[in-house]
Amino acid sequence: MSVDLRSTAVLEIDGFDDRTGVFHLKDDFSDREEINREYVVSEAGQYLRYGADIVSDFTPGDIADTDFDAREGYHIDGGAGSQTWTLSFQYPVDDPSLQWGDGSSNPDDPDDYSEYDATGCHPLVAKQIFGNWLRLNSTDSRASARLHWGEYSDGTHGGDGLFDPVPVTIDNATLAKDESDPSVFEGTLELTRTAEIPDLEDALDDIQDAIDDLVSDIGEVVTDW
Repeated sequence: MSVDLRSTAVLEIDGFDDRTGVFHLKDDFSDREEINREYVVSEAGQYLRYGADIVSDFTPGDIADTDFDAREGYHIDGGAGSQTWTLSFQYPVDDPSLQWGDGSSNPDDPDDYSEYDATGCHPLVAKQIFGNWLRLNSTDSRASARLHWGEYSDGTHGGDGLFDPVPVTIDNATLAKDESDPSVFEGTLELTRTAEIPDLEDALDDIQDAIDDLVSDIGEVVTDW
């Protein structure tokens, strides 16, 4: 189903025997994006500057004439850090055409639902089924969860965007049902962009092999010493 990805975000989650859950996040939707950088050299760079300042006191020439401001250090950006999204939404109970699961139930029948799909169903049912998807299915570098939103689109759920859908981890989910308003189910998701690894088990094996080699090398050095 095609939606307007400027007003509706689409979250895909793989799991449950090769099923894919598709969740349209639309009503009362808000998005906060954060870019966090981690530097190879940051705070330590201040000490490098301070050390250079001390050395300059004993060094003739241009270095001695260089001014070093306090609380100012060198920074080296190695590309580490994170890109995160906090998405808040309400379950689209007034629009049963928006999918909420793997699409296996009848969206026109609110009593037709399963553990895999709650499209067009009561908000409490939708909340619990969504929670079940989040609880039982992994989201990691196998790109098992993907965010389609705005220009992050490959045309699967809307127009082609400038960028590919974002592989994400779902770090935290808050799902709330207000008993004073039976038509509302609210949620907040915290997502983090993750690097895609085609075969995570192979990647973990490679990491373990690298650790074993490092431990072995350290052992040889200690023994030789």
